[in-house]
Amino acid sequence: MKIVCIPTAEGRGLFSPVHPDLANAPYLLLVDAETLAFRSIPNSAERRRERGCDPCEALEDTPVDVVLVQRADPRTVERMERRHVSVYGGARGSVADALAALIAGRLERLQAPALAGSED
Repeated sequence: MKIVCIPTAEGRGLFSPVHPDLANAPYLLLVDAETLAFRSIPNSAERRRERGCDPCEALEDTPVDVVLVQRADPRTVERMERRHVSVYGGARGSVADALAALIAGRLERLQAPALAGSED
């Protein structure tokens, strides 16, 4: 079972529009890629006000394999990579559209830039 996380503007399920920014999405929708069962994690305004929006923190106790986004800052991508979570950019339209794009291979895998001076 592969769990896909997609930031959404609404917590309505597969027809929710993908939110353009992972860090400020009102909801994170978790979708089982095999069954399409889903659940929504709200990103409460109170939490954003107190500590800033942190999708990595919101997903801390949730097993996630893949994150689909329109865009994400390099720090978030790096933090997801440390959790062994793949991040794909270019997701648009509805959650269903983003999942279809992933399956069709139309999304780009994002990677954190290598640290200066690091050895390969």
